Amino acid sequence: MKAAKFTSEAEADGKGGYGYDGTKSKQDEAYSWKNTGWTQTDKHPVVNVSWNDAEAFAKWASETAKKPIRLLSEAEYEYANRAGSSTRYFTGDGIESLEGYGNVSDSSAKAKFANFTAAPFDDVPGSQMAQLQN
Repeated sequence: MKAAKFTSEAEADGKGGYGYDGTKSKQDEAYSWKNTGWTQTDKHPVVNVSWNDAEAFAKWASETAKKPIRLLSEAEYEYANRAGSSTRYFTGDGIESLEGYGNVSDSSAKAKFANFTAAPFDDVPGSQMAQLQN
């Protein structure tokens, strides 16, 4: 973003992105991909970036690398995420099949935000997903 001299939509629109102020998630001009209200490292996925922002980055990266770089189409993305499966999730049809694999709205989120729809388990540091990220 810095090298491309690019301003994200969350920064440019005056509304800001979404972040966490310690008690609730909310949209505010203080939030962008640079500030989410929670700890972010290079191991975390980027947040508060729109499709247009990602498309502009891909265009810049393609020009910089002098080779084609593009976002996946929705069909390509779905195919890649399916991992050859035909079930709702690559782990099975039920949300409980994601336990140990998916970083989803879980019972901890449900405890903080009663109106959230959540999986019937809690993501834990020793999960398969945490091991894959390390």
